[in-house]
Amino acid sequence: LRARSRIVQAAMRSFFPGKGPSRIRWPSTEPATADTDPEVAIKPYLKFYLLQQADIDSKVRGLHLRTREAVSALSARLARICAIDAALGDALAIQSRRQLMTVPALLEKRFALLYQNYLDTIEQGTDSRPAWQQTCEQFRRESQGLLLAEIEARLLPALGLVEALNEETTYEDHAVI
Repeated sequence: LRARSRIVQAAMRSFFPGKGPSRIRWPSTEPATADTDPEVAIKPYLKFYLLQQADIDSKVRGLHLRTREAVSALSARLARICAIDAALGDALAIQSRRQLMTVPALLEKRFALLYQNYLDTIEQGTDSRPAWQQTCEQFRRESQGLLLAEIEARLLPALGLVEALNEETTYEDHAVI
């Protein structure tokens, strides 16, 4: 749980540059960016998201491996569960990563829609700077929500091993009684 918390905190800090140390930082929302083509404007945000995905994938894979090693050493039953997890884990992880790699394309489509809404807003006479800031803030919140959901999805296999450990402990407690 502490490792999960660190992963989530690091990802969330990156959405707010200046709110703490972070290797990956949310791109600037300077107004000059708003005047460019949406395909150009989205590039720094997609790069940010892809870097986040790679960073989170690496951290979660390491956590999953450490969890598997620790849990497998506790009992023969847990060792069998961990062996199954290892055998299925690679195949499932590849499929999971493939599915999660579609998220940036979905973000790109969402950004295009928000960008069009931004253009419609400034055509109605709204000042472009606050409208752009609002557009970027909405996109930041939505990207952040997606990344949090992605972290949770990536953590499921490791959490499954922790749940198996908890069940083993509960089973042993009941067997002693």
